[in-house]
Amino acid sequence: MTGQAMSKRGGAEKHEQPQWFTGGPALHRFLLEMTSSEGALRAMATASSQPSEEDSETMLDFLSDQLVSIGYTGDWEEPNEKGRKIEALIDVFNDLIPED
Repeated sequence: MTGQAMSKRGGAEKHEQPQWFTGGPALHRFLLEMTSSEGALRAMATASSQPSEEDSETMLDFLSDQLVSIGYTGDWEEPNEKGRKIEALIDVFNDLIPED
């Protein structure tokens, strides 16, 4: 993971969406919120180069844990709003892993 696209605005860091991230700006902002306290994952989310297969799998593990933790309400039938966003992030990172 090398290079990060970022700027400072009003003292706060603002990360630009990397070209490899296909989920759109709103979903990228959600990913930044999800990884705000996760050093290596945060670096991956802001890196200008596409994550490796191994890094993508690490992110998928994190997102899967988050989906189980906060992505559903009590009935486990349908994901809540955060769960739907996490599922969309899982799709983004799954698409980065080459098919065998």
